[in-house]
Amino acid sequence: MKENSNNKNSDTTKDNKQFVRHFGENTIVNYKKLKDVKIHKMNRINIFAGNNNTGKTSLLNFFYEKDIKCIKTLSTPYWVNPGLLRKAYNYADKNDNLNRIIDLIQKYTNNSEQNIDLDINFNDKERFMENNLYTNNFHNIAKYGIGLQRIFEIALLITYSKDGITCIDDIEYGIHKKKFNSFTKFIQETAEKFNVQVFLTTHSKEFIDAFILNGHDNDSITGYNLKESDGQIECKYIGGERLNNLIEFIDFDIR
Repeated sequence: MKENSNNKNSDTTKDNKQFVRHFGENTIVNYKKLKDVKIHKMNRINIFAGNNNTGKTSLLNFFYEKDIKCIKTLSTPYWVNPGLLRKAYNYADKNDNLNRIIDLIQKYTNNSEQNIDLDINFNDKERFMENNLYTNNFHNIAKYGIGLQRIFEIALLITYSKDGITCIDDIEYGIHKKKFNSFTKFIQETAEKFNVQVFLTTHSKEFIDAFILNGHDNDSITGYNLKESDGQIECKYIGGERLNNLIEFIDFDIR
């Protein structure tokens, strides 16, 4: 199906916070099930929520496939690109960014006896391994749960996407609710540090709440509600401060 788009701020433009805004406003025409979808005021962190089959994943694919000159990465719990993860890992290792990511993993495990050091590596199946300093044995990092594996992969991809974009589908998949606040804050801080514009989808009201209530910068967040009406997908914009007020005072749910 042919893709057309009317794009404002699609090239590298900067706002007063000096972050690269690759996408500012788009009208997506005839891309998969998105027939005429207008998306306004895209921000550093862009949260797309809605019921199943409302085009959330199609929207991410649009941004990921768009022909712009920057690094673009895509994370989904349903498909892993081991080649991309290896590039992201090697980039983080080369640029001394692994320590920050590993600190997050240690906080996620909540295990004082477990130290994950720079010996994290790939085995022959392209899986991350961790080294327990107490036993000096290597284990698949996924043994701690798919949530830990996914957090590490997302963190690597955002870091690798310096000055570019990262698309994350079903971001809450496999991650425990108790970790939502720390993880959302980490995403915001990492996106700022590496100048990345993030697009993500979620079914979780709690995850959206965590972004707003984690104590970080709400002005960098925009929420969108996707819904289908008479066979047409619509995208409703909700700004950061307004979204914050709605969540705090009337428990608003953009899903």
